[in-house]
Amino acid sequence: MQKTLLKASLAFLSSITLSAEKPMAQLPGELSADQILNGEYMWPDSPKVDLSKVDDKNFDPYAFGKVPAPGIHPRILISPEDLPRIRAGIKNTLAGAYAYHQITVNQKESIRNKGSESYELLKALAAGDEDLAMKIMKKERKFPRKQKYSHRYGFAYVLMTEALDSLIREDEKMGKEVAAAISTLSKIYHKRLIAMDESFKSGKITTDKHNTPDRFHGFRLNEQSIQLNGDVWRSNRRSAIDGEPWFAFMYDYAYKWMSEEQRANCRKTLNKYHFGKTTMGSHMPHHFRNWNWIAIGSGGLYLTALATEGEPGNDQRVIDHAREILSDFVKYGWSDMGSSDEAIGYSQFGLRWAIPGFIAMARRGDNIWNLNRWKNSVNWYAQSSQPNAFGKGNDSGQRFISHGDGGQGGPSTMTMQAFKRFYPNDSVVDYVLQRTNQVELDENGNFPPPNKKTFYNTYPHMDLIIAADSSKKQYNDGKNLGLKNTFFDPDRNSLITRDKWGLDQLQLQFEARDDGHAPNHQHADKGAFTLTGAGRVWADERFRSVEGRHHSLVIIDGKGQGYFTPPSTWLGMQDNEDVTIAAVDTAYSHAWRWPGELCGYVDLNDPRRKFARYANFTEKADAFLAKNLDFKWQDHVDRHPKLEKFYKGFEKGDPRIWDEYSRPLRIEHNPVEKAFRSAMLVRGEHPYVLITDDIKKDDQERLYEWLMMLTPNTEIASINTHEIMLFDESHPNVEMKPGLNRKIGAKVPMCLVSVLDRTIPEDIYTNPQIRLETFELKDARSWPQGRGFQLQKRLVIPSRAVEPNFKVLLYPHYKGAKLPKYEWNESRNQVTVTIGKQVDVITFTMQNNGRNKISISRNNKKLAEL
Repeated sequence: MQKTLLKASLAFLSSITLSAEKPMAQLPGELSADQILNGEYMWPDSPKVDLSKVDDKNFDPYAFGKVPAPGIHPRILISPEDLPRIRAGIKNTLAGAYAYHQITVNQKESIRNKGSESYELLKALAAGDEDLAMKIMKKERKFPRKQKYSHRYGFAYVLMTEALDSLIREDEKMGKEVAAAISTLSKIYHKRLIAMDESFKSGKITTDKHNTPDRFHGFRLNEQSIQLNGDVWRSNRRSAIDGEPWFAFMYDYAYKWMSEEQRANCRKTLNKYHFGKTTMGSHMPHHFRNWNWIAIGSGGLYLTALATEGEPGNDQRVIDHAREILSDFVKYGWSDMGSSDEAIGYSQFGLRWAIPGFIAMARRGDNIWNLNRWKNSVNWYAQSSQPNAFGKGNDSGQRFISHGDGGQGGPSTMTMQAFKRFYPNDSVVDYVLQRTNQVELDENGNFPPPNKKTFYNTYPHMDLIIAADSSKKQYNDGKNLGLKNTFFDPDRNSLITRDKWGLDQLQLQFEARDDGHAPNHQHADKGAFTLTGAGRVWADERFRSVEGRHHSLVIIDGKGQGYFTPPSTWLGMQDNEDVTIAAVDTAYSHAWRWPGELCGYVDLNDPRRKFARYANFTEKADAFLAKNLDFKWQDHVDRHPKLEKFYKGFEKGDPRIWDEYSRPLRIEHNPVEKAFRSAMLVRGEHPYVLITDDIKKDDQERLYEWLMMLTPNTEIASINTHEIMLFDESHPNVEMKPGLNRKIGAKVPMCLVSVLDRTIPEDIYTNPQIRLETFELKDARSWPQGRGFQLQKRLVIPSRAVEPNFKVLLYPHYKGAKLPKYEWNESRNQVTVTIGKQVDVITFTMQNNGRNKISISRNNKKLAEL
């Protein structure tokens, strides 16, 4: 009954919108597209950021040449004079050769596969047979030959690469066929755009002759696509041309082979698409433009508008505006230190459009590649890199770790090859490029087959255009780079520290992000750590492990921090040649959560509730309100100081992160009396890490579980009460036997986890046991339908107590190394850690706020105190 009422409510709201006398091109209270494109702006100045330039004589500002005069094509990313360079790249670089190989594989398996759908569609389009082409697009024809596209690539992409290939090979016959096909396709695209515009003006969905509005001219024409028509993103106008900017590149690459009539057809469609339109980020203040969709939306519109740059019918305002948004993405999506708002892997998803956009900008003299904050991202990538002791086949050889969605991913080949072109002699650029997923030939000198991992967040045509190989120089896992051992980003509260660079480094990552201002791609991981040592990763980060129970944290009765997660507090850090120690307060992150469906959709007067673009959020909000009749959303606005600073003065027009989420509403989640964590990396002959948790929910006995998320090939060698020995089961010197038997040989990576302290209940029979768990990494939010990603392992150290008093020492080493010994004083506030001749005295002093002050001394010399 409730679902029926909700659906009826949504239908009613939709009917209001569709039957409105004046359909809206933008939301109420916002500037129109024309006002925005004409330079009007409705907010105060955004916070200033450091836009200083890199002082590097080796920087090549025109690594990709200069844009030619209007009317000369190709022009978006390359010029006619760049074609010899691209041909040379195919011949002389592994990157160029493999990119071209990927393109030809795609073509042979689809558009050049006679009898396949793509082949027949190409022939129909080239012959100008729109009716036949439409039947194929609508899946009304079956074909004898199967076709296979590599990851993410469809017909429009492959047709675009055919056009590029015709230029590279100077194949006039192929070029003219592709040009004719593109011209016919432009007519279909133009009809789609007209249908969208007419439907918008009339307030009802225009149907085709078969009365099938959902497949109008081969694409979905629905309620969303005829609303908010002033914006290519909100209206999903992008889908009408099969996803910008493939069609722009088609025109650019096939221009040489086109007749004037064909060029005019394409220009008319390209201009019809972009003229007078805005995109993702247009209706936001500058500093709101800081997430991946900003890059995709603005990069796509910018590149598409550049196709007819300087030609009749082009809207230069759109070019200038989209370039502004792209620039803001760098200014506000990256910190001074070069860290992104998102994890490295996920940030590359947005950079699929931003990198081509940044290259196009540089060709036009608007260069962001030598902004310090952008160049510094390479340092962040390098600092996040992981040693790879045993080759590609070993799970322990993860190459990059950061935090949030995509946290185990690294920079894409496209990103790093572009940096290599702009900074050809930069050793850090070269080092990171070496460690991206670059292709290697097999033992027979052949390329590997295309696969999802190889192509993650990149496109072959971009790798072909860039085509930059790394050098063969050996950097010894960063030892020869001269980078500092500690990287701390105060804008992100993110710490990466190590005892040294090299294969055997001990690396600790520890952070307490407070830069999330709405639901985002960050996780419930404030205070989480990752650990690397003895040539491999031990404490791990996974792609979408969003909840606290999926991270190296403490959970209480199975519950961790709220998700989406409010800010935490970075309490301080000391860093010197002997010790790096930091402390965080995560109580606020435990106490509250930000439900995305409530952030902007529980106000019944909000105009977004009337538009199809936001219907999914509205439906979820209505379901919540139906269960919580006394809910007053005004009382739940999160007033955290970081949010006040971000939003105050910028409420006009209700700008939203991702165009979706308003200022967060907080809901009580897991309030705690305190939640402090300290992390310390101790350098020396025998380096180690100490994690101290001062956490307490209330005065009741609770089950506290100290978690350490492990890599899949990590196993337990032994448990001796409070001494857990982990090892790398995939190492060649390990012989696995039936049952729990195994033979661990010399030099096998191991990690000792020593529980120096935890509270044991008086009734020892209720004391839960330390264990290694294999579990499904699955979201709880939509249980039991929540997203599941893969099996995961974790070490669980439990304490049933009012306050668990966890103090855990982590000591990665190789089999046969000297192991620590421990001795507590009588008061148990001081422990002596002895490893060989290294003797460290660690003192814990409880402060009034309930957090232990930690100090460490060696040879009667205080090394650090926090």
